[in-house]
Amino acid sequence: MSLCYHINIPLFLLLSFLLFFCCKVFSQPRETETKKLENFEKLIGGKWYNGNTYQIYEWGLDNKSVKGKSYKVNEEGDLLISEGMWFLHPGDQQVKGYFFAVNMPVTFFDYTTRFEENKIVSDLSAYTKNGAMQNYIEVLEFVDENKYLLSLNQDSDKGLVTLMQSEFVRK
Repeated sequence: MSLCYHINIPLFLLLSFLLFFCCKVFSQPRETETKKLENFEKLIGGKWYNGNTYQIYEWGLDNKSVKGKSYKVNEEGDLLISEGMWFLHPGDQQVKGYFFAVNMPVTFFDYTTRFEENKIVSDLSAYTKNGAMQNYIEVLEFVDENKYLLSLNQDSDKGLVTLMQSEFVRK
C-alpha cells in the first residue's frame, strides 16, 4: 500500500506567498519606543532646580518610557509633589504623558508631546481634584545642556499668551 499525496500547486504557491508576505510585513522595523523617546535624553540625569523645587528624569523599563518626579524642598526635607511618565502610545503612535500631583491646585496632567528642534512641546490638559479641566501648551526649550526654560501658554482671542515662564538648571 503506497501513500500518495496530491498537492494542489496553485494553493501551495498562494499559501507560500502569503506566509512570505506576512513575515516580511510584520517583521518590518517600526519606529520604536526608544527612537520616539530619544529626544528626552537631554533631560536624563541630575536634578533640575528652579528655586525651592527640583525635577528628576530617568528612563523607564527598557527605555520604553521616561519617568519624571518633582520635589519641593523645605525644612522637613524633600517632598514629592508630582510624578508620572511619558511613553509612546501603541495605538495612536503619539508620545503621551500622565502625571499626578499633590498639594497643588492641579492633580492630574495629560500630555500629548512632540519635539521641535531644541524644544519639547506638549498639548496639556490639566485637571483639578473636582474634575475641572484647562488646556495649555507647555514648552520646554533647551538653552544649553544644563539649562532649560519652561513656559506655560494658553490660546486666547489675542493669540498665544504666556502665563508663566521658569528657568531650570541641572546640578
